[in-house]
Amino acid sequence: MSFQRTVAGGMAWSFLHFGGKYTLTFVVVLILVRILPPQDFGLVALAVVFIEFAQIIMNQGIVHAIVQRGELESAHLDSAFIAYLVIGIGLTGTGLASSDFIARLLHEPQIKAVLQGLSLIFVFGAPGAVYEAILKRNMQFKILAVRVIYAESIGGIVAILLALYGCGVWSLVVRQLLASLVGTLILWRRSDWRPIWRFSWRHYRDLMRYGLNIMGVMLLRFFRHRTDIFLIGTFLGPLSLGYYSVARRILNTISTFLLETAAQVAWPMLSRFQMDPEKLRQAYDSANRMICFLALPAFFGVVALSPELVLTICGERWSSSIPLVRAFAIFGISQAVLYVTMIAISAVGKVGWRLFLEFISTVISVLAVVSALSGGLVAVGWAFVGAAFAVIPLYLILAYRILPISVTAYLHGIAPSLGVSVIMAGLLLFVKYLLAPWMGPWLLLALSFALGALIYLFFMSWIAPAVLREARGYLRLALSRA
Repeated sequence: MSFQRTVAGGMAWSFLHFGGKYTLTFVVVLILVRILPPQDFGLVALAVVFIEFAQIIMNQGIVHAIVQRGELESAHLDSAFIAYLVIGIGLTGTGLASSDFIARLLHEPQIKAVLQGLSLIFVFGAPGAVYEAILKRNMQFKILAVRVIYAESIGGIVAILLALYGCGVWSLVVRQLLASLVGTLILWRRSDWRPIWRFSWRHYRDLMRYGLNIMGVMLLRFFRHRTDIFLIGTFLGPLSLGYYSVARRILNTISTFLLETAAQVAWPMLSRFQMDPEKLRQAYDSANRMICFLALPAFFGVVALSPELVLTICGERWSSSIPLVRAFAIFGISQAVLYVTMIAISAVGKVGWRLFLEFISTVISVLAVVSALSGGLVAVGWAFVGAAFAVIPLYLILAYRILPISVTAYLHGIAPSLGVSVIMAGLLLFVKYLLAPWMGPWLLLALSFALGALIYLFFMSWIAPAVLREARGYLRLALSRA
């Protein structure tokens, strides 16, 4: 029971961590889209593709290795800290030096200065990486939650002020830099651990044996999730990429809040049970039920309410993002039903299988996006979604050959939430059909949100009361621990 309470407390602070981060980000973006043109968002989205790629190289999967490793010595942490610093400084220099080449390659001269500014994020973020890994390993999510709320608040306030004073795209750049710097300073201030200036190749190799496979997975996921952005920015222009990136941001906010929040707790939890198949199976089944219970109604709700959502939060000039928001919500459904399975494969050390699965997924996704590019913005979005659903059977077939879990238990875990979410979405579409002529988008969205929650909880209490009781139990424990 004590471990269950630790998990529940971790979930509470993890929700506050990601909920605070993405709620604050969402509010800031909501304000900035009313001030800045779509081209500014497209320009930063294109630059961030290169920054995120470099961040994967810097991270090398070391954070995941620290969380997953059974026996961890202080020399592992010291060596990782020094490696992060050296690589972070090197990547900042590389970003500054290569920005002119990238601008000429993309025929987008404005991106040069944006890349140079964002390159500082490596120096700002590198010192905090090991601190973050230690806190995640120990499931101390309270400090991470405090860190992100302060960092995102300061970065967001400064960004809005800069945008109001006419700083344009630089308001978006400064927001990311400030959030990274403030976050690192808070981790340093609140953590008891301090590095010793020593480096051990042996201990570093211990982490890299696991970390390199994780880095491979992250690189493949990067190419799978960023190829569409790069191609749209290159061939369709910053305006189209602005619509596309804002649609992705809306769904990423929901997805990260619901899925990544749970992943931060599920990873160390499943890693602890990797040598105990029965406890691993129980933890997997419970995590799968809870993620589907939370995430599936949210994604189905966005499918039904995407026009009202975009018009309410972004305004009429962003209406081109509506079909993309709907497409990405359906992509979110595909991720929700697989998320715990992907985490479990890595948590038990079968990261080679995870790398193989990500390779297949990336190849299918890139081919689908490239083939759909001539069809325009919406076609690319739906190609991305189709590729995600195409690989679900492969993930499940291979996962259940290497994990101590059953297909029957998996289907039993997702079926109630999936079925009730479909019913909820259908009823919301019917309500919209009746009330849309009489209500504005914001009022219809608020009413539909409340009605959808009531419909979902009512049918879950009727069809799957045990799942609802389990969710309430975790909620009570989370509140008491937090």
